[in-house]
Amino acid sequence: MPLTLAYINGEARRAAQEMIRRAEVLLAGAGVSGVAGGTFHSFANEVLRRGLRLLLAGNDRVVLCLGQRSGLADALEQRLFDDVQGRLAVFGVLDAACDPTLLERGALVEKLARAVHARYLVEYAGSSPAQDSHLPWEQLDERYRADSRAQAEHIGTKLAEIDAVIVPAAPDLPPFTFAEGDVEKLARMEHDRWMAARRQAGVSYGEERTARTHPDMLDWDAGLSENAKEKDRMFVLGLPTLLEAEGLAIVRIPGVALDI
Repeated sequence: MPLTLAYINGEARRAAQEMIRRAEVLLAGAGVSGVAGGTFHSFANEVLRRGLRLLLAGNDRVVLCLGQRSGLADALEQRLFDDVQGRLAVFGVLDAACDPTLLERGALVEKLARAVHARYLVEYAGSSPAQDSHLPWEQLDERYRADSRAQAEHIGTKLAEIDAVIVPAAPDLPPFTFAEGDVEKLARMEHDRWMAARRQAGVSYGEERTARTHPDMLDWDAGLSENAKEKDRMFVLGLPTLLEAEGLAIVRIPGVALDI
């Protein structure tokens, strides 16, 4: 089990390097090599990547034991990261003694929500008429921030429908491509999610976009415009790039056949 040391000062990198050097000297006589170190979260995420590689290599079940779960490990339970059909388990030793709030998990969702909104602003830059949602995150009304968070949280749910998961990015992960029909399936899911959220907020169909009506409040096969469908398709197609920019990647669940 890795020993985690935290340095809360401006010389953290130098102190960590010195600690690794001393550990190598102390352990050299015991035949130990390859001492690794880093900040807790970077080290924990590297362990997650190694666990994923073991799964992709054909191991039926992998259990990772850490001193404490990282933010990425916590997200396994929020379906941003799937548990790979129960075959990847992350156990935090300190979790038995302390159950912190979901701050880190929420931080990951917040990061993705900001990325989702940033792409939205690029797509609708210069569009008319301007909407209240066409503002930088810092100036955005909380209800629009909540919309972006909900969209970010739903990414893992969508990918599970095509037997794929989100994982920490790593150089040797297999490349991901959408199979035939995937984009249309996930685009429908995104539209259904959006429409359910709007309906819950009291929005219904209307030819004009107002605070209480929206022309896209139609089922996918019941008159929804091709332009509206294409927006959802583009969101799905942009997921790999969006996640890559945040240090994440999409992989197919090991053992699932892909016919392309």
